[in-house]
Amino acid sequence: MSSTDHESLENIGSDLSSGEKQFVTFSLEGEEYGIPILAVQGIESVPHVTHLPGVPAYVKGIINLRGIVIPLIDLRAKFSLPGKDSAHPVAIIINSEGKNTHYGIIVDAVSDVMGFTANEIQEMPAVAEKTSVIEKIGKKNNKLVMILNISLLVSSDDTIILDNALKRSSAA
Repeated sequence: MSSTDHESLENIGSDLSSGEKQFVTFSLEGEEYGIPILAVQGIESVPHVTHLPGVPAYVKGIINLRGIVIPLIDLRAKFSLPGKDSAHPVAIIINSEGKNTHYGIIVDAVSDVMGFTANEIQEMPAVAEKTSVIEKIGKKNNKLVMILNISLLVSSDDTIILDNALKRSSAA
């Protein structure tokens, strides 16, 4: 997947004849969020997590998923939401834009795959912060879904921290 595949929602998931854009939706603290379906590599229950020293609190650690080491980001911590212990945490594995790397985001539950037409997607309201990872709002059947910009979920600083932590853990 090239870096241009993630640059705008207009280019993502619009391969249906109806013109709908497809999103994997998930819940977090009772709210619904969505990410472009083409960015999703898989949905996994979270196995044993290896914790990494020297990483931000929202980096839960790393997992070994079929021989690939994948860093996990706890979206509750990243979004400053209260913590929640879950007996069965779920991670959505995302193909990192323009790179041959992956990361996982830990969510409360994966909800569905939803399609939105162009008329059902609107810009964030002006009161929302411009640097927010929420890029658009999907509206369908009186339901609102906050559509995330996955390129902003993990900043370049985060990538450097994760890369360094992964190098330290593999050298040990």
